[in-house]
Amino acid sequence: MLNVPRIGPSNFHHDAKKHGISADVSDVWRDKLPAADIWICEKLVGRNMEKMNYEKINRAVPLLGILKWLLLYPMHVLGVFVMNPGIAARVFRVTKLD
Repeated sequence: MLNVPRIGPSNFHHDAKKHGISADVSDVWRDKLPAADIWICEKLVGRNMEKMNYEKINRAVPLLGILKWLLLYPMHVLGVFVMNPGIAARVFRVTKLD
């Protein structure tokens, strides 16, 4: 195992004394991400998930969550462009969806 410090995401606490790479947090997102976010991601990248043998969660369509996402996401994107127009433009230039 690699002897590197375990530094995790801001939404999950890791034991600072442990080192190496651990798979014990690999499924934490299933309980942390809103159902609408998971559903939308699976719709956007579902074919690639299948090609790479990733399992879909197949939850029911969270209609209220999707409606909230559709209303708030355009405002989020607009805020990104207003605050960081150069960075946002660069992301769109280098990002290519299949």
